[in-house]
Amino acid sequence: SFGSFVLRGELAFNTDKYVDAAIIGFNQGIEKSREVSYVMGLDWSGLTDTLLSVQIFQSRLLDDGNYNRDDTETNFTFLLARNFLNESLLLELLWIVHENEKDNLVRLKSQFELTSNINVSLYADFFSGRPDQLFGQFERRDQVGLRLMVGL
Repeated sequence: SFGSFVLRGELAFNTDKYVDAAIIGFNQGIEKSREVSYVMGLDWSGLTDTLLSVQIFQSRLLDDGNYNRDDTETNFTFLLARNFLNESLLLELLWIVHENEKDNLVRLKSQFELTSNINVSLYADFFSGRPDQLFGQFERRDQVGLRLMVGL
């Protein structure tokens, strides 16, 4: 961490990543590849009770194949979160962008701590993109949800 900034990262190597195939054949629509993936994030908490986080996720398939995705997939996330009422109310805005296809998800969320072990959340998800895309497949299926979390 550097003052109010935190830099995060993670690197992974998969020897057996199973991926949807573009052509369904004897392998029932699944291809196998090695994969290297990483995530890098930068968080900023320079304002009291506020977090701004930006991340990049990237995955690269290392073997040749007829995949139903690009060899390199890139996603970005942007999160703005702020606590209110002595940290009993949390408001969040999350935006996830699938860079390859330019489709995305926007989530608005509020979470209220009723007691030390009971939280109530209200959220709304908004999807956009073409029907054959990661988030676009949910276009016109935006949703609103209510969640009750009870801890023991």
